[in-house]
Amino acid sequence: MLVRYVIIEVTYDTSHPFPTAQEIVGRQLG
Repeated sequence: MLVRYVIIEVTYDTSHPFPTAQEIVGRQLG
């Protein structure tokens, strides 16, 4: 599951320079 969040975070980071809700959730869990 951790890898999944990393992939989502990288994908969002390339598309959106600003932190997204998904990225915030990933940081809290990680």
